[in-house]
Order: sequence, then C-alpha cells, then structure tokens
Amino acid sequence: MTPLSFRVLVKLAASVFSLRLGGAVLALILQVVLARWLGAGELGTYVLTVAVAGVMGIAVCLGFPSVTPRFIPPYLADKKYSLAAGFVHSSRKHLAFMSAVALSIAALAYLLPSSILPDHVRIALGFGSFAAPFLGLMRLNGALAVSLRYTILSFLPDLLVKPAMLLAATMALVWFLPGPNVLPVLWAFVTIVFLLSAAQMFILQRRKKELFTARAKTVDTKTWSRAALPMTIVVMLTSLIGDLDILLLALLLSKQDIAIFSICFRLAMLTGFVLQVIFQLLMPDLSKAYARNEFEQIMASLRRANGLTIAFAGTATLLAAVYGEQILGLFGEEFRVGAKTIVVLMAVQLVIAMCGPNVQLLNLAGQQNRMIPIFGSGLVLLGLLNIGLATGYGINGAAAAFVLASLFWHTRLSHAVYYTYGFHGSVLGFWNLKRDAGKVVEIK
Repeated sequence: MTPLSFRVLVKLAASVFSLRLGGAVLALILQVVLARWLGAGELGTYVLTVAVAGVMGIAVCLGFPSVTPRFIPPYLADKKYSLAAGFVHSSRKHLAFMSAVALSIAALAYLLPSSILPDHVRIALGFGSFAAPFLGLMRLNGALAVSLRYTILSFLPDLLVKPAMLLAATMALVWFLPGPNVLPVLWAFVTIVFLLSAAQMFILQRRKKELFTARAKTVDTKTWSRAALPMTIVVMLTSLIGDLDILLLALLLSKQDIAIFSICFRLAMLTGFVLQVIFQLLMPDLSKAYARNEFEQIMASLRRANGLTIAFAGTATLLAAVYGEQILGLFGEEFRVGAKTIVVLMAVQLVIAMCGPNVQLLNLAGQQNRMIPIFGSGLVLLGLLNIGLATGYGINGAAAAFVLASLFWHTRLSHAVYYTYGFHGSVLGFWNLKRDAGKVVEIK
C-alpha cells in the first residue's frame, strides 16, 4: 500500500465526517420518535440497552480492534498471509469466548428477582448482552477494513446504515403496532446489528480471500493478546470518558445545567471524532513505516496529520466562538447560556490536535500498559476538579475541569511518546525533526 497523500487524507476524513454527521442527525430524529411514542420511561430502557451493548461490545473484543492496524498491514506488505489469517482467527476466537462469558453473566443477572434488580435493568442487560457480540464483530470488521483501506466499509455500517435502519424499523413499528412497546424496538436493534455485522464480514471475505482462506498460523497469539488486552481498558477510558464525566456532573449540577453541558459536549465530540478518524486513517502508514524503520516517512505522515487536525480543530473553535450562541439556540433559548462552555470544550479538541496521535503511536510501539495509569489518574483528577470547579462555577467550571484534565493526560501521553520513540509526535515535532532522527531504531 502506498502512503496516503494529504489530499486523499482530507478526502477520506471529509467522507467519514459526512457519514458521522448524517448518522448523528438520524440518531437525533430516532430519539425524538422514540420519546414521543414510548414516553420517557420506556425510552430509558432503550437508552440503557444501547449503553450496555456499547460497553460490552468493547469489552468482548479484548482490545483486538485497536491493534489490528498495527499487525495486519505489515503482514500483508511482507506477504505473510498465514500470520494475517492467524491474527483474524485469534481475534474472532477471543470474541466468541468473551461473548459466551457476557451472555452467561447476563443470564444469571436476569434470574435475579425484581426486588434486587428492576425489570427494566434486566431487560437492558439481556438485550444489551445479546447485541454485544454482533457489535464486537462490527468493531473487528471495521478495524480490519481500515487496515485494508476499505474506509467506507469500515464506517458506513455503524455510522449511517445502523441509525437509518433503526429509524425505518421504528417508524414501521409505530405504524403497525396498536400501542407503544419497547420490546419490538429492542428486537429490531439486535436484528439490525446482527445483519450488519454479517454483511460486513461477508464483503470482507469476498474482497480479501487470502485473509480467510490461508492456513492460519497462531504462533504469535500471546504477542497479539498482550498487545490487545490493555487497549480494552484504554478504549473504555477514552471512549466513555465523556459519559463518565456527565454521570459525575449529574451529582453536582441541576438537570438543566446537565442538559446544556451535554449538548455542548456532544457538539464538541463531533470535532473530536474527525480528529480520531484522521489519526486512525494514519495508522496503516505508520505501521508499515515503523516496521521498516523509515523514520522520515513516519515524520512526514505525522506532519500531514498534525497539520490537518490543528487546522480543523482551530477552525471549529473559532466557529464556536463566533456562532456558538446561535448554534445552541437551535436547541432552545435556554441553551444559549452555554456559549462560553462550547468554546472551552472545542478548545479541548485543539489541545488534542496539537498533542498528536499519541494513543496510536504508543499502541504501535506496544506500550499500551503505559497509557492505563495516565488515563486512570486523569479520570481521578477530573472527578476532583469537577467537585472543586463545577460546584462553584456551574457548566463553565465543568468545562474548565475537563480542559485541565485533558491537558494533564495528553501532555503525559506526549511525554510517553517522546520517551519511547525519541521524537515528538505532537506539534513540537515540527521544530526538532533532525535532532531526534534515528532514535526510533533504538526501540526495535
């Protein structure tokens, strides 16, 4: 595979962001339809089910999606199809085992009496656990598709097709059922993720037959597992940090403030998603260059990605500063008070862009364990800052707490990258490339 040019990187990032934006609009419409049909109580059951499925969908993968772009591209570049097939086989074997464990735990929980576990929690655990293996398979398929440069196949099913199918199914249920009932909606959710994961896997098998037909060599299973397992915790902390923050703030702020902060946070996360897409698209190039000790290629890829992400995040922050109040006004007049909050939260994305793809670089070097204490201590710091700032300054204090915690863990990640590689993966790398050139060889 040839390295992605700047133009191609921009085009792919724009395509994926368009999918994400379209999916977000469909998801918003779906929430409105469900709320009007089911009411708040039954909608809560649906939301809890999706949350359980999402969390367990990450857990059952045991981190393999995160390390797929690290192993697959070099194997294919060197025509080691047996090792590539072995990696795919091992990832699915681990998924099957963990899915069985998750379903067993859910079954035991479902047997508990209603006096211990409320009915809506048991329903959410049951359906969420049932959907988790298929969501996990979608994550594995998506990571493999990114490694093979099938970008649309990676993101389209989850970002756009899934919410579109859920919306269509819900509208059909509203039309044909005599009254509101959340159970058919949950069955539709499970069925849709099953169909999408199966279709995605079928397409991958047709396009890259050697990954599934070659004799699988699993001699490196321990290496793959050691690299993947820590990423389960890392993905949990990075993917769910926003949800954890909002849950903590629910104990400190009023319902109205939580709603305003949540809207600001979700809008900022649209920018954050674009940054993650760019960094993820960069991984095959970094993996191939790292395996071959091509330092200049690594730095060239980092310069393209850092330049693009900084420009995008800076533009988003500027737009939030100029039009943030008007954007928030679309959700209602009471949301306009979050104008300062959305600017601060957008600035967090600029910090992330300036620090660079540190998680991806540490993952590439097999340094996943170094990220766990960084994110863990950062989460504790975020909790303490929320108690100190959010209680006194409301949503602006909560936003400030998130900025400070983000600075803490992203600067520590940047330092870990410099210590590991001998060069900066952040914006500092623009000014000292030659001084640290060659140190990447030392970690081989």
